[in-house]
Amino acid sequence: GGSYGGFLSAHLTAQRPDLFKVAVMRNPVVNVATMVGGTEIPEWPYYESAANKEFAPGSYPPPPTADDLAKMLAISPITHVENVKAPTMLQVGEKDLRVPPQQSMEWMRALRRNGTSVRVLSYPQSNHSIDN
Repeated sequence: GGSYGGFLSAHLTAQRPDLFKVAVMRNPVVNVATMVGGTEIPEWPYYESAANKEFAPGSYPPPPTADDLAKMLAISPITHVENVKAPTMLQVGEKDLRVPPQQSMEWMRALRRNGTSVRVLSYPQSNHSIDN
């Protein structure tokens, strides 16, 4: 899965580890709390986590509170990463402004810490779509 599909893929491999033999994710969202400060779509983490911030469309949301960050972390795949068994390949567009590349690096480190096989394919000149 890619982008939000990567978010879902990370959740599925972490919450239903016996269903998957391998996983491939492109620019996945794995930690909504750490994404909020580095994405070009700063409103998305608030909407996804139901943090209930009110701000005008096209404006920037206020800095997250501790409660906001807790809600964002609670819906994140990273909170279940210790369950992942499937060898995982991550495809990362290094110029991605939507899902910062650090999201993939966070998943990679967590998988390696748990002894899960992981490979990272980095595309230095690519953005979110990895289309060049």
